[in-house]
Amino acid sequence: MNVKGTRHERGIPTDRLLDLAGVSSAQLHDWVDKGIMPSYIRRKAYGGNGFRFWYPSEAVELARKIKAWRAAGKPYWQIRMILKARELAK
Repeated sequence: MNVKGTRHERGIPTDRLLDLAGVSSAQLHDWVDKGIMPSYIRRKAYGGNGFRFWYPSEAVELARKIKAWRAAGKPYWQIRMILKARELAK
């Protein structure tokens, strides 16, 4: 996905990902920890503000799908299976 003005040359910044996907940072980190979202692909230190992170641009669409699946009541194990099947089909 390439949303004009949001794609960094090496990914999409976390704040834009959260905004475009409509998820919280807690959800994103939980999904990364559970292995259903990719981890960040780039990070950069910013003075006193800590680190900034960039995720793959396709993470926006994936986060939207995971959010919808969870809202529909799908458990995490089932989401993992769906994502694995899609990966194998590529």
